[in-house]
Amino acid sequence: MSGAPEARRSRGSRALLLLAKAGLSAALMVWLFRRIPIAELGESLRHASGEWLAAAALLLVFSNLVGSYQWHRLLDMAGIRIPFWKTCAYFHVGLFFNNFLPANIGGDIARVLDAARHGPTRVTAFATVLMDRLIGTWTASTSRWSTSRSPPSSRCAR
Repeated sequence: MSGAPEARRSRGSRALLLLAKAGLSAALMVWLFRRIPIAELGESLRHASGEWLAAAALLLVFSNLVGSYQWHRLLDMAGIRIPFWKTCAYFHVGLFFNNFLPANIGGDIARVLDAARHGPTRVTAFATVLMDRLIGTWTASTSRWSTSRSPPSSRCAR
């Protein structure tokens, strides 16, 4: 019988926490949207190509899904079993914090804390996020290096 008040209290505190999160999110969205010059945005969108905007949106969604999948595989290899849809949600929460907090580690911290709830330790979750970052850094640096090299024909013509 003593468990019932505790369950009610934890359910009430979870509801209060959810309400606080929703309120904070709404306040941040209002603050952000008030800073957008709507007239300039509308003018820019009128001159933009709909096909290119759609292509950019699809590419962004695809990129985020691939990033979520990569992190999901790392989590799986580390023994942290999370459904893919939940990994996507945690990944996008991380992206949000990386975009709106100073420094790019706020989202990584959020991802570690979210993943740690499903895994053995926070260190394991941290290792997956660190490995995800290292893979991204390696991929970006090698693609930049390979595209900055001059073509072989220009070196041979000298």
